[in-house]
Amino acid sequence: MASEDDDVTAPSTREPPYPLVYVGRSAETFERHYGDRLEELDNQGFDIHVLAAADGGFEGLAERGLIGRALPVGTRWNVAGLLGAFFIIQGHFIEHRPVLVHGFEGPLAWLSALAARRVGTPAVFASIDAHYFDDQPSDLGPTQLRLIAPDLIEGLEERLGASVISETVRSGARRMYEHLGQMVTRYFAHDEREIRRLRDDEIVPVDKLEHGVPANGVDTDRYDPEDAIDPEEARDSIDYPDRWRRLFGYAGPLAADRSGVELMRTIESLAARRRDVGWLIAPTQLDATETSVLSRLRSLEDRGWVRILDDIDDIRFFRALDLFVLPGGGPEAVREGMKAAALKVCAAAYAVPGASTLVADGQTGRLVPLEDRETWIETLATLAGDPQRLSNYGIRARSRATERLDRRRIDRGLLDIYDRILRDELTS
Repeated sequence: MASEDDDVTAPSTREPPYPLVYVGRSAETFERHYGDRLEELDNQGFDIHVLAAADGGFEGLAERGLIGRALPVGTRWNVAGLLGAFFIIQGHFIEHRPVLVHGFEGPLAWLSALAARRVGTPAVFASIDAHYFDDQPSDLGPTQLRLIAPDLIEGLEERLGASVISETVRSGARRMYEHLGQMVTRYFAHDEREIRRLRDDEIVPVDKLEHGVPANGVDTDRYDPEDAIDPEEARDSIDYPDRWRRLFGYAGPLAADRSGVELMRTIESLAARRRDVGWLIAPTQLDATETSVLSRLRSLEDRGWVRILDDIDDIRFFRALDLFVLPGGGPEAVREGMKAAALKVCAAAYAVPGASTLVADGQTGRLVPLEDRETWIETLATLAGDPQRLSNYGIRARSRATERLDRRRIDRGLLDIYDRILRDELTS
Protein backbone atom coordinates (compact mmCIF):
# COMPACT_ATOMS: atom_id res chain seq x y z
CA MET A 1 0.00 0.00 0.00
CA ALA A 2 1.27 3.46 -0.86
CA SER A 3 2.19 5.80 1.92
CA GLU A 4 -0.11 8.71 2.63
CA ASP A 5 2.02 11.26 0.83
CA ASP A 6 3.08 9.20 -2.19
CA ASP A 7 1.56 9.59 -5.65
CA VAL A 8 -0.65 6.57 -6.20
CA THR A 9 -0.41 6.72 -9.98
CA ALA A 10 2.40 7.89 -12.21
CA PRO A 11 1.91 11.32 -13.81
CA SER A 12 0.96 11.42 -17.47
CA THR A 13 3.80 11.87 -19.95
CA ARG A 14 1.98 14.70 -21.72
CA GLU A 15 1.84 18.15 -20.16
CA PRO A 16 -1.64 19.68 -20.49
CA PRO A 17 -1.83 23.35 -19.58
CA TYR A 18 -4.71 23.12 -17.12
CA PRO A 19 -4.27 21.11 -13.90
CA LEU A 20 -7.62 20.46 -12.23
CA VAL A 21 -7.76 18.94 -8.73
CA TYR A 22 -10.67 17.14 -7.06
CA VAL A 23 -10.41 16.70 -3.27
CA GLY A 24 -12.64 14.42 -1.19
CA ARG A 25 -12.82 11.69 1.40
CA SER A 26 -13.04 8.61 -0.84
CA ALA A 27 -11.16 7.70 -4.03
CA GLU A 28 -13.64 4.84 -4.48
CA THR A 29 -16.54 7.30 -4.46
CA PHE A 30 -14.82 9.52 -7.01
CA GLU A 31 -14.23 6.56 -9.32
CA ARG A 32 -17.73 5.11 -8.94
CA HIS A 33 -19.76 8.31 -9.15
CA TYR A 34 -17.59 10.84 -10.97
CA GLY A 35 -15.23 8.69 -13.06
CA ASP A 36 -16.93 9.38 -16.40
CA ARG A 37 -16.99 13.12 -15.73
CA LEU A 38 -13.31 13.23 -14.79
CA GLU A 39 -12.33 11.16 -17.82
CA GLU A 40 -14.25 13.55 -20.08
CA LEU A 41 -12.50 16.52 -18.49
CA ASP A 42 -9.17 14.78 -19.04
CA ASN A 43 -10.05 14.25 -22.70
CA GLN A 44 -10.84 17.96 -23.03
CA GLY A 45 -7.32 18.95 -22.03
CA PHE A 46 -7.39 19.15 -18.25
CA ASP A 47 -4.73 17.36 -16.22
CA ILE A 48 -6.93 15.65 -13.62
CA HIS A 49 -5.67 14.99 -10.08
CA VAL A 50 -7.74 13.28 -7.37
CA LEU A 51 -6.76 13.69 -3.71
CA ALA A 52 -8.63 11.31 -1.42
CA ALA A 53 -8.30 8.34 0.91
CA ALA A 54 -6.80 5.26 -0.74
CA ASP A 55 -9.88 3.08 -0.25
CA GLY A 56 -9.94 1.17 -3.51
CA GLY A 57 -10.64 3.75 -6.20
CA PHE A 58 -7.20 4.78 -7.38
CA GLU A 59 -6.71 1.73 -9.59
CA GLY A 60 -9.82 2.55 -11.60
CA LEU A 61 -8.83 6.21 -11.82
CA ALA A 62 -5.38 5.20 -13.08
CA GLU A 63 -7.00 3.09 -15.82
CA ARG A 64 -8.72 6.28 -16.96
CA GLY A 65 -5.35 8.05 -17.13
CA LEU A 66 -5.94 10.19 -14.05
CA ILE A 67 -3.46 11.07 -11.30
CA GLY A 68 -4.24 10.11 -7.70
CA ARG A 69 -2.69 11.03 -4.40
CA ALA A 70 -3.64 9.52 -1.05
CA LEU A 71 -4.88 11.57 1.90
CA PRO A 72 -4.89 10.22 5.50
CA VAL A 73 -8.67 10.63 5.90
CA GLY A 74 -11.27 7.89 5.97
CA THR A 75 -13.85 9.46 8.25
CA ARG A 76 -15.35 12.92 8.56
CA TRP A 77 -14.18 13.42 12.15
CA ASN A 78 -10.56 12.27 11.87
CA VAL A 79 -9.04 15.53 13.15
CA ALA A 80 -5.41 14.36 13.03
CA GLY A 81 -5.98 12.99 9.54
CA LEU A 82 -7.53 16.27 8.41
CA LEU A 83 -4.53 18.21 9.71
CA GLY A 84 -2.16 15.93 7.84
CA ALA A 85 -4.36 16.11 4.76
CA PHE A 86 -4.17 19.91 4.74
CA PHE A 87 -0.38 19.92 4.47
CA ILE A 88 -0.50 17.29 1.70
CA ILE A 89 -3.17 19.28 -0.16
CA GLN A 90 -1.29 22.56 0.17
CA GLY A 91 1.99 20.96 -0.91
CA HIS A 92 0.29 19.39 -3.93
CA PHE A 93 -1.19 22.74 -4.94
CA ILE A 94 2.17 24.50 -4.59
CA GLU A 95 3.80 21.85 -6.78
CA HIS A 96 1.15 21.63 -9.51
CA ARG A 97 -0.49 25.08 -9.43
CA PRO A 98 -4.04 24.02 -10.45
CA VAL A 99 -6.27 26.44 -12.33
CA LEU A 100 -9.36 24.89 -10.75
CA VAL A 101 -9.96 23.06 -7.46
CA HIS A 102 -13.20 21.29 -6.54
CA GLY A 103 -13.47 20.19 -2.91
CA PHE A 104 -16.09 17.78 -1.54
CA GLU A 105 -17.32 16.98 1.99
CA GLY A 106 -17.54 19.70 4.66
CA PRO A 107 -14.10 19.77 6.32
CA LEU A 108 -12.16 18.75 3.21
CA ALA A 109 -13.96 21.30 1.04
CA TRP A 110 -13.00 24.00 3.55
CA LEU A 111 -9.35 22.86 3.71
CA SER A 112 -9.03 22.55 -0.06
CA ALA A 113 -10.52 26.03 -0.55
CA LEU A 114 -8.14 27.49 2.03
CA ALA A 115 -5.11 25.85 0.40
CA ALA A 116 -6.26 26.87 -3.09
CA ARG A 117 -6.62 30.50 -2.15
CA ARG A 118 -3.20 30.52 -0.49
CA VAL A 119 -1.57 29.55 -3.79
CA GLY A 120 -3.76 31.83 -5.92
CA THR A 121 -5.89 29.23 -7.71
CA PRO A 122 -8.13 31.09 -10.20
CA ALA A 123 -11.32 29.04 -9.64
CA VAL A 124 -12.37 27.22 -6.46
CA PHE A 125 -15.52 25.11 -6.06
CA ALA A 126 -17.04 23.41 -3.03
CA SER A 127 -19.74 20.72 -2.88
CA ILE A 128 -21.39 20.17 0.51
CA ASP A 129 -23.64 17.16 1.13
CA ALA A 130 -25.19 18.41 4.38
CA HIS A 131 -24.84 21.41 6.67
CA TYR A 132 -24.69 21.61 10.45
CA PHE A 133 -26.04 24.77 11.98
CA ASP A 134 -28.83 26.00 14.23
CA ASP A 135 -32.26 24.43 14.22
CA GLN A 136 -34.46 27.19 12.79
CA PRO A 137 -36.07 27.00 10.36
CA SER A 138 -34.74 23.81 8.77
CA ASP A 139 -33.62 21.81 11.83
CA LEU A 140 -30.35 20.76 10.22
CA GLY A 141 -28.12 20.43 13.28
CA PRO A 142 -30.47 18.29 15.40
CA THR A 143 -31.41 16.36 12.27
CA GLN A 144 -27.85 15.20 11.73
CA LEU A 145 -27.16 14.35 15.37
CA ARG A 146 -30.42 12.45 15.75
CA LEU A 147 -29.55 10.41 12.68
CA ILE A 148 -26.09 9.63 14.02
CA ALA A 149 -27.24 8.50 17.49
CA PRO A 150 -31.01 8.84 17.87
CA ASP A 151 -31.43 7.02 21.19
CA LEU A 152 -28.52 8.85 22.80
CA ILE A 153 -29.62 12.30 21.64
CA GLU A 154 -33.26 11.79 22.62
CA GLY A 155 -32.24 10.50 26.05
CA LEU A 156 -29.88 13.41 26.68
CA GLU A 157 -32.43 16.00 25.65
CA GLU A 158 -35.10 14.40 27.81
CA ARG A 159 -32.84 14.49 30.88
CA LEU A 160 -31.49 17.97 30.17
CA GLY A 161 -34.77 19.44 29.05
CA ALA A 162 -33.01 21.25 26.20
CA SER A 163 -31.32 20.72 22.87
CA VAL A 164 -27.83 19.21 23.02
CA ILE A 165 -26.69 21.53 20.23
CA SER A 166 -24.77 24.30 21.92
CA GLU A 167 -24.65 27.87 20.65
CA THR A 168 -20.88 27.50 20.33
CA VAL A 169 -21.26 24.61 17.90
CA ARG A 170 -23.99 26.42 15.99
CA SER A 171 -22.14 29.69 15.62
CA GLY A 172 -18.85 27.95 14.85
CA ALA A 173 -20.39 25.91 12.04
CA ARG A 174 -22.08 28.98 10.62
CA ARG A 175 -18.82 30.92 10.60
CA MET A 176 -17.12 28.05 8.78
CA TYR A 177 -19.76 28.10 6.02
CA GLU A 178 -19.56 31.89 5.79
CA HIS A 179 -15.78 31.69 5.44
CA LEU A 180 -16.08 28.93 2.83
CA GLY A 181 -18.58 31.05 0.90
CA GLN A 182 -16.10 33.92 0.88
CA MET A 183 -13.23 31.74 -0.39
CA VAL A 184 -14.92 29.85 -3.23
CA THR A 185 -15.94 30.87 -6.70
CA ARG A 186 -19.01 28.61 -6.64
CA TYR A 187 -20.71 26.82 -3.72
CA PHE A 188 -22.78 23.70 -4.49
CA ALA A 189 -25.36 22.41 -2.01
CA HIS A 190 -27.32 19.20 -2.53
CA ASP A 191 -30.55 20.06 -0.77
CA GLU A 192 -33.07 22.70 -1.82
CA ARG A 193 -34.03 23.53 1.78
CA GLU A 194 -30.39 24.12 2.66
CA ILE A 195 -29.89 26.33 -0.39
CA ARG A 196 -32.79 28.50 0.73
CA ARG A 197 -31.30 28.71 4.21
CA LEU A 198 -27.83 29.62 2.95
CA ARG A 199 -29.37 32.29 0.71
CA ASP A 200 -32.01 33.74 3.00
CA ASP A 201 -29.69 34.00 6.02
CA GLU A 202 -26.93 35.45 3.81
CA ILE A 203 -24.49 32.74 4.84
CA VAL A 204 -23.22 32.33 1.26
CA PRO A 205 -23.43 35.11 -1.38
CA VAL A 206 -26.40 34.37 -3.61
CA ASP A 207 -24.38 34.75 -6.82
CA LYS A 208 -22.13 31.87 -5.72
CA LEU A 209 -24.84 29.36 -4.78
CA GLU A 210 -25.54 26.44 -7.11
CA HIS A 211 -27.88 23.46 -6.75
CA GLY A 212 -25.82 20.29 -6.97
CA VAL A 213 -27.02 16.68 -7.12
CA PRO A 214 -25.44 13.86 -5.07
CA ALA A 215 -23.28 11.44 -7.05
CA ASN A 216 -23.66 13.36 -10.28
CA GLY A 217 -27.25 12.24 -10.80
CA VAL A 218 -28.59 9.06 -12.36
CA ASP A 219 -28.24 7.44 -15.77
CA THR A 220 -31.89 7.72 -16.85
CA ASP A 221 -31.20 5.72 -20.00
CA ARG A 222 -29.93 2.73 -18.05
CA TYR A 223 -32.72 3.04 -15.48
CA ASP A 224 -35.53 3.37 -18.03
CA PRO A 225 -38.85 1.69 -17.14
CA GLU A 226 -39.74 1.26 -20.81
CA ASP A 227 -36.72 -0.99 -21.37
CA ALA A 228 -36.63 -2.65 -17.93
CA ILE A 229 -38.13 -5.86 -16.62
CA ASP A 230 -41.89 -5.74 -15.97
CA PRO A 231 -42.80 -5.10 -12.29
CA GLU A 232 -44.88 -8.28 -12.04
CA GLU A 233 -42.06 -10.35 -13.49
CA ALA A 234 -39.61 -8.73 -11.06
CA ARG A 235 -41.87 -9.61 -8.11
CA ASP A 236 -42.41 -13.17 -9.36
CA SER A 237 -38.65 -13.70 -9.34
CA ILE A 238 -38.46 -12.88 -5.60
CA ASP A 239 -39.62 -15.36 -2.97
CA TYR A 240 -41.84 -13.63 -0.41
CA PRO A 241 -45.02 -14.43 1.57
CA ASP A 242 -48.37 -14.36 -0.26
CA ARG A 243 -49.82 -11.95 2.32
CA TRP A 244 -47.45 -9.20 1.14
CA ARG A 245 -49.67 -7.08 -1.11
CA ARG A 246 -47.39 -4.02 -1.04
CA LEU A 247 -43.63 -4.12 -1.31
CA PHE A 248 -41.72 -1.30 0.36
CA GLY A 249 -37.96 -1.22 0.04
CA TYR A 250 -34.69 0.36 1.04
CA ALA A 251 -31.27 0.23 -0.61
CA GLY A 252 -28.21 1.83 0.96
CA PRO A 253 -25.91 1.65 3.99
CA LEU A 254 -27.10 -0.06 7.17
CA ALA A 255 -24.81 1.52 9.73
CA ALA A 256 -25.94 1.00 13.33
CA ASP A 257 -25.74 4.72 14.10
CA ARG A 258 -27.64 6.08 11.12
CA SER A 259 -30.39 4.92 8.77
CA GLY A 260 -30.26 1.29 9.89
CA VAL A 261 -31.64 2.13 13.34
CA GLU A 262 -34.58 4.13 12.04
CA LEU A 263 -35.22 1.54 9.33
CA MET A 264 -35.77 -1.19 11.92
CA ARG A 265 -38.01 1.07 13.99
CA THR A 266 -40.05 1.86 10.91
CA ILE A 267 -40.47 -1.78 9.90
CA GLU A 268 -41.59 -2.78 13.38
CA SER A 269 -43.99 0.15 13.80
CA LEU A 270 -45.61 -0.28 10.38
CA ALA A 271 -46.05 -4.02 10.95
CA ALA A 272 -48.47 -3.21 13.76
CA ARG A 273 -50.57 -1.17 11.32
CA ARG A 274 -50.28 -3.05 8.03
CA ARG A 275 -49.71 -6.78 8.00
CA ASP A 276 -49.92 -6.77 4.20
CA VAL A 277 -46.73 -4.70 3.75
CA GLY A 278 -43.45 -6.52 3.23
CA TRP A 279 -39.96 -5.06 3.03
CA LEU A 280 -37.21 -5.75 0.50
CA ILE A 281 -33.79 -4.61 1.77
CA ALA A 282 -30.72 -4.32 -0.47
CA PRO A 283 -27.69 -3.43 1.70
CA THR A 284 -24.79 -1.57 0.11
CA GLN A 285 -21.21 -1.05 1.30
CA LEU A 286 -21.42 -3.67 4.04
CA ASP A 287 -18.61 -3.48 6.57
CA ALA A 288 -17.97 -4.35 10.20
CA THR A 289 -20.01 -1.42 11.50
CA GLU A 290 -23.11 -2.70 9.73
CA THR A 291 -23.13 -6.34 10.75
CA SER A 292 -25.11 -5.68 13.94
CA VAL A 293 -27.93 -4.00 12.01
CA LEU A 294 -27.89 -6.77 9.43
CA SER A 295 -28.19 -9.43 12.11
CA ARG A 296 -31.17 -7.61 13.63
CA LEU A 297 -32.77 -7.38 10.21
CA ARG A 298 -32.25 -11.13 9.86
CA SER A 299 -34.40 -11.59 12.96
CA LEU A 300 -37.13 -9.50 11.32
CA GLU A 301 -36.75 -11.66 8.24
CA ASP A 302 -37.36 -14.75 10.37
CA ARG A 303 -40.59 -13.14 11.59
CA GLY A 304 -41.81 -12.74 8.01
CA TRP A 305 -41.53 -8.97 7.74
CA VAL A 306 -38.38 -8.59 5.65
CA ARG A 307 -36.52 -10.14 2.72
CA ILE A 308 -32.82 -9.24 2.57
CA LEU A 309 -31.57 -9.28 -1.02
CA ASP A 310 -27.82 -8.70 -0.99
CA ASP A 311 -27.11 -10.11 -4.47
CA ILE A 312 -30.06 -8.90 -6.57
CA ASP A 313 -29.72 -6.86 -9.76
CA ASP A 314 -30.58 -3.27 -8.86
CA ILE A 315 -33.05 -2.75 -11.71
CA ARG A 316 -34.95 -5.92 -10.79
CA PHE A 317 -34.97 -4.77 -7.15
CA PHE A 318 -36.43 -1.34 -7.82
CA ARG A 319 -38.97 -2.63 -10.35
CA ALA A 320 -40.39 -4.94 -7.70
CA LEU A 321 -41.10 -2.07 -5.30
CA ASP A 322 -44.26 -0.06 -4.74
CA LEU A 323 -42.42 2.51 -2.62
CA PHE A 324 -38.79 3.39 -1.87
CA VAL A 325 -38.42 4.39 1.79
CA LEU A 326 -35.66 6.72 2.98
CA PRO A 327 -35.78 6.59 6.80
CA GLY A 328 -32.47 8.33 7.41
CA GLY A 329 -29.91 10.61 5.86
CA GLY A 330 -26.82 10.11 3.79
CA PRO A 331 -26.05 10.76 0.12
CA GLU A 332 -25.59 7.05 -0.67
CA ALA A 333 -29.23 6.24 0.10
CA VAL A 334 -30.37 9.32 -1.85
CA ARG A 335 -28.38 8.04 -4.83
CA GLU A 336 -30.23 4.73 -4.63
CA GLY A 337 -33.49 6.65 -4.43
CA MET A 338 -32.65 8.45 -7.68
CA LYS A 339 -32.42 5.07 -9.42
CA ALA A 340 -35.84 4.18 -8.03
CA ALA A 341 -37.30 7.49 -9.25
CA ALA A 342 -35.91 6.93 -12.75
CA LEU A 343 -37.72 3.57 -12.76
CA LYS A 344 -41.06 5.17 -11.78
CA VAL A 345 -40.88 4.19 -8.12
CA CYS A 346 -41.86 7.02 -5.78
CA ALA A 347 -40.30 7.64 -2.37
CA ALA A 348 -41.27 8.53 1.18
CA ALA A 349 -38.54 10.18 3.21
CA TYR A 350 -37.83 12.02 6.39
CA ALA A 351 -37.09 15.65 5.55
CA VAL A 352 -33.32 15.34 6.01
CA PRO A 353 -30.56 16.92 3.92
CA GLY A 354 -30.69 15.60 0.36
CA ALA A 355 -34.26 14.32 0.55
CA SER A 356 -35.82 17.38 -1.10
CA THR A 357 -33.56 16.82 -4.11
CA LEU A 358 -35.14 13.40 -4.50
CA VAL A 359 -38.75 14.05 -3.41
CA ALA A 360 -41.15 16.86 -4.24
CA ASP A 361 -43.62 16.50 -1.38
CA GLY A 362 -47.11 15.66 -2.60
CA GLN A 363 -45.91 15.36 -6.19
CA THR A 364 -43.33 12.58 -6.44
CA GLY A 365 -43.70 11.19 -2.93
CA ARG A 366 -43.91 12.37 0.65
CA LEU A 367 -41.57 14.23 3.02
CA VAL A 368 -42.16 14.05 6.78
CA PRO A 369 -40.45 16.11 9.53
CA LEU A 370 -37.74 14.04 11.18
CA GLU A 371 -39.08 14.16 14.73
CA ASP A 372 -42.68 13.32 13.79
CA ARG A 373 -42.55 9.51 13.89
CA GLU A 374 -46.32 9.22 14.33
CA THR A 375 -46.93 11.11 11.07
CA TRP A 376 -44.17 9.10 9.41
CA ILE A 377 -45.84 5.75 10.16
CA GLU A 378 -49.29 7.13 9.35
CA THR A 379 -47.98 8.37 5.99
CA LEU A 380 -46.52 4.97 5.11
CA ALA A 381 -49.71 3.19 6.17
CA THR A 382 -51.83 5.56 4.07
CA LEU A 383 -49.65 5.08 1.00
CA ALA A 384 -49.82 1.31 1.41
CA GLY A 385 -53.60 1.53 1.04
CA ASP A 386 -53.55 3.84 -1.99
CA PRO A 387 -51.96 2.10 -5.02
CA GLN A 388 -53.27 4.73 -7.44
CA ARG A 389 -51.47 7.49 -5.57
CA LEU A 390 -48.27 5.43 -5.56
CA SER A 391 -48.60 5.00 -9.33
CA ASN A 392 -49.21 8.72 -9.93
CA TYR A 393 -46.28 9.67 -7.72
CA GLY A 394 -44.10 7.20 -9.63
CA ILE A 395 -44.97 8.71 -13.01
CA ARG A 396 -44.04 12.16 -11.75
CA ALA A 397 -40.86 10.79 -10.12
CA ARG A 398 -39.67 9.51 -13.50
CA SER A 399 -40.39 12.89 -15.06
CA ARG A 400 -38.49 14.70 -12.29
CA ALA A 401 -35.56 12.32 -12.71
CA THR A 402 -35.25 12.96 -16.45
CA GLU A 403 -35.66 16.72 -16.08
CA ARG A 404 -33.54 17.41 -13.00
CA LEU A 405 -31.50 14.36 -12.02
CA ASP A 406 -30.18 13.08 -15.35
CA ARG A 407 -26.42 12.51 -15.21
CA ARG A 408 -25.59 13.86 -18.66
CA ARG A 409 -27.64 17.00 -18.13
CA ILE A 410 -25.89 17.65 -14.80
CA ASP A 411 -22.45 17.03 -16.29
CA ARG A 412 -23.09 19.41 -19.17
CA GLY A 413 -24.27 22.09 -16.77
CA LEU A 414 -21.21 21.73 -14.53
CA LEU A 415 -18.78 21.75 -17.45
CA ASP A 416 -20.45 24.90 -18.77
CA ILE A 417 -19.88 26.55 -15.39
CA TYR A 418 -16.24 25.40 -15.37
CA ASP A 419 -15.68 26.74 -18.89
CA ARG A 420 -17.37 30.08 -18.26
CA ILE A 421 -15.57 30.79 -15.01
CA LEU A 422 -12.16 29.66 -16.25
CA ARG A 423 -12.54 31.74 -19.39
CA ASP A 424 -13.36 34.82 -17.33
CA GLU A 425 -10.68 34.19 -14.67
CA LEU A 426 -7.84 33.28 -17.02
CA THR A 427 -8.48 36.06 -19.49
CA SER A 428 -8.68 38.61 -16.67
